[in-house]
Amino acid sequence: MLSKSPAIDETTPAAELDIDVVLHRFDELTGTLYEIVTDRAPRALARRQLTIRNFEARLRWTHGDAFDALDLLQLCCEEVAQALFTNVDNAPDSRGRAKNELLYRLLTRACLTTSEIHAQLRTGHPLGARARWRTLHEIHVVLLVQPLTDPRSSLSPSPIHRRPHKRSALLA
Repeated sequence: MLSKSPAIDETTPAAELDIDVVLHRFDELTGTLYEIVTDRAPRALARRQLTIRNFEARLRWTHGDAFDALDLLQLCCEEVAQALFTNVDNAPDSRGRAKNELLYRLLTRACLTTSEIHAQLRTGHPLGARARWRTLHEIHVVLLVQPLTDPRSSLSPSPIHRRPHKRSALLA
């Protein structure tokens, strides 16, 4: 039935197109495309999963314990954020509460960013992971600039973070 109708291509003027012929042709092509995709999908998915597994293996071989360190970083951020969350209402003044809330939000953002980095590296997106790593670095810089409320607190940074870097001490 379709062979008796005029051919449809990119040079056919819009005024000459019969809507029924166009819809029938569209249905034929859509059905064919659907069959092609469903036939090829299992093989394509298997190839993609193999690529991802190989990528993970190469990353682990290249970077060794970096994934474990990334997991540890996420765990530390979660623990400190949880401690801040429990101490938000215990701050003596509103400024302390605001600072605790700010630090809590920054640390939860760091947890989320670390998780995104991990996921992007495991799925083979190193450029996206690098961009998220820059975001994590920016969060780290803000956390270092923003001192914690009580220096005696168990949440305050270690003395290493309060001490100037050796090189900057030499330049001063």
